[in-house]
Amino acid sequence: MFRTFLVVASVATATLITPAINADEPGKFKFGEPYKGDVGDTLVVSPYVGTAYSAYPAEIPVTLKAGQDLSITCTVVGKDRHVLLMLLDPKGKQIGVSTSGVKTTSLKVEEVSANGEYKIQVFTSLIGPYELWATATPDDELDERKLEEKLKRLKKEVELTEARLKAIREKKKKP
Repeated sequence: MFRTFLVVASVATATLITPAINADEPGKFKFGEPYKGDVGDTLVVSPYVGTAYSAYPAEIPVTLKAGQDLSITCTVVGKDRHVLLMLLDPKGKQIGVSTSGVKTTSLKVEEVSANGEYKIQVFTSLIGPYELWATATPDDELDERKLEEKLKRLKKEVELTEARLKAIREKKKKP
C-alpha cells in the first residue's frame, strides 16, 4: 500500500495535478495547533504499468522562512485508511515525503531553503476527515541559531588571527 501512495503522490506532483487538489481554506492553519480538514471527493487516479493507483488529496498552504525546520503529523479515521504527507516548495518541487501509514504518518523537513508559501499535501486512501499538527522553528530560535553560527565563525577567525600573529612574532624573535 505504501507503494500505491508514493506513486500517486509522485505522479500527482510530477504531472501538476496540484490545481485540482482540494485547497483547504487558507488562513485557518496555525503552527502548533491542530488543523482539521477533509479530503473531500476528488480522486486522483494514476495509470501505472496497467494498474490504476488512486488517492484522495488535500492541500494546506503554509508560509515558511529560509532555515526553518518543519515537523508535521497527520491522523485520519477509518479502518485500514492510509495517509501520506508531502511538502512542496514555493516553486512546486517536492522536498519531503513521508512513508504511508495506517491512520497516522509524520514528516520532518530540516532547514527549508527559501522564504515563501509552501504546500503540505495530504493523500489518503479513503474520503473523510484528517487532523494535521505542524510545528516550525520559531523566529527567535532562527535568530539564536544564526547568532551561534556567527559566533562560531568569529571564534575560528580569532583563532586563525592569533596563530598568524604568533607566527609573525616568533619570526621576529629569530635573528
